[in-house]
Amino acid sequence: LGPRGGPGVASASWVVAALQGSGIGAAVAVLTDGQLSGLNHGFVVGQIGPEAAEGGLLAIVRDGDPIEVDLGNRAVNLLLPEAEIKVRFSTLTSFIPSERKGWLAIYQALVTPLEQGAVLRPTGPD
Repeated sequence: LGPRGGPGVASASWVVAALQGSGIGAAVAVLTDGQLSGLNHGFVVGQIGPEAAEGGLLAIVRDGDPIEVDLGNRAVNLLLPEAEIKVRFSTLTSFIPSERKGWLAIYQALVTPLEQGAVLRPTGPD
């Protein structure tokens, strides 16, 4: 989970550890908009942006979808027909923050994506 959807940048390392512990880590790739520790094993790609909560491509991925990870170009591609991708995005509901009040609600409303530092956006005049 990325900064907005977390809220906060959740660690996905526990998922990788669980896969390794169950003996299937070598057979599963982990792609996440969350962060990963330096202790991961296997095929893991983290901090994918834009995050799912921002309407990124991860928001429409379903079990069994073919995905290409192009390491040379630092790209992750969902290998579906463009028409299917458009249908999925058209039926995607808007992200509803889990927090309704307090500091975490403010954070979810104002946080920037990971590639912009996961810091709060300014709200007033410069």
